[in-house]
Amino acid sequence: MKILLLLIITTTTIAATEHPREQWLDVAAVVEDIKLAQGAYEHIHPGYTRYANKNSLDNAWQNIINVATKHNGMTLADLYLNISETLALVRCDHTKAELPKALRDARNSIPVYLPVLWHQVEGQVLVAAATETSGLKRGDVILKVDDKDIHELIEQVKKYIPVDGFTDHSKINLVAASAEHQGGALDHFGALLWQPKAQVKMTYRTVNGTVNEKVFSRITYDQWRALNPSRVRNFIDAVDFKWINTDTAVLKIDTFVNYRNPINPDKLYKPLFKALNETQTLILDLRENGGGSNEPPLRLLAYLMPEKFRQAKDVQVKTLNLNPFKKHLRTWEKSALNPKASRFIPNPNGSYSFKPNILDDTQWIKPNRNRFNGKLLVLTSNNNSSGSTNLLSVLKNRPNTTFIGEPTGGSVEGPTAGVIFFLKLPNSGITARIPAFRYYNDVSEFQLGKGITPDLEVSLSKDAFIAAQDPILDAALKF
Repeated sequence: MKILLLLIITTTTIAATEHPREQWLDVAAVVEDIKLAQGAYEHIHPGYTRYANKNSLDNAWQNIINVATKHNGMTLADLYLNISETLALVRCDHTKAELPKALRDARNSIPVYLPVLWHQVEGQVLVAAATETSGLKRGDVILKVDDKDIHELIEQVKKYIPVDGFTDHSKINLVAASAEHQGGALDHFGALLWQPKAQVKMTYRTVNGTVNEKVFSRITYDQWRALNPSRVRNFIDAVDFKWINTDTAVLKIDTFVNYRNPINPDKLYKPLFKALNETQTLILDLRENGGGSNEPPLRLLAYLMPEKFRQAKDVQVKTLNLNPFKKHLRTWEKSALNPKASRFIPNPNGSYSFKPNILDDTQWIKPNRNRFNGKLLVLTSNNNSSGSTNLLSVLKNRPNTTFIGEPTGGSVEGPTAGVIFFLKLPNSGITARIPAFRYYNDVSEFQLGKGITPDLEVSLSKDAFIAAQDPILDAALKF
């Protein structure tokens, strides 16, 4: 009896300490999940082969099955990594996989994150913030993590990061920090690739030039997020307006996300634009803005465009028949699961276009009577994507407007976005995001798969970063 009890205790201890990333899925389970995912993307995603070759995608899906067959199965971590790598081939920022619940929960009980926030500036990985006990300072340069060159690690995780089109330059910010990936990709994917221990050795060079090696404790996801307490998550908190002098004002908007704590955008915009006149200059700072909801950028454009405009000339879906996959899908817009044919116009290629009066994006919008007609300077960065790049694509047609900063992410021609379907894979619990709408922005010209190239390119330097200076804003003020 004592021997049996000892065996039970031992077995329970092993099961409790096993990391959920090691959960084993047999071949049949992997094949079922992969076939479901592949079929759903082919059937629903309106931009599935927009930038990718179908044969390449077919081969990538089949390769996952081949690996699982060879090894008689696959761990949950490896399946998630393989699916993420395959989805990144689609080159759509809204096409990605979410961690299954077991792995999400582990991020707050098993520390896997580096105790720092960092930015890559002039090719160097610079500490932006760190835990109080680490001793790391802003501007310290991270050289190695557990004796591995930091740049080699960064390159290893880039293949898992989706971006719109061919805007790979925008991946570096997502490697450093991304709420979409439950932390920057270096930590998010690294926790599955390298199975990090609770302690991490980091080699770094201080601002004074001294090279140090030190062992740090890794931190949980909540602790990592606490390193950036000023991060704005909702549009209602993201709008900041201030006067530089009597002739120049800065309007900074860090996100258009307006669904968690919604507000009518005009309540924020109207008093600001009533204070401006056309003899003044407005600096619109969107450098932290990756997009979000549709209404905040569309209403902002109504205060900036001199004539009526529309965001998109067409918005399409690939199919109206979701029945083969409906039981595995969820979304916040329930009507999208049962689309009405009366809202669409069939296209020769088998897709369907929304009728012009259905979506705000395709309707003509009149300028607000408090619109600003003066000089507009728009600050851009590689953080811009999705909705913020859509807004920028409209502003390219505005007179007396200059773009200053970095080339953006996103797609000037229009992203695949809008309503997102969440496909729950039954065996792994992995959720795959499938955007339902393909936007065709009302732009006269664009580079395939590219974002906005500013009229005046300015980037952050290492010295400016350490001194907390802002050379992009300075360039706008001198312009």
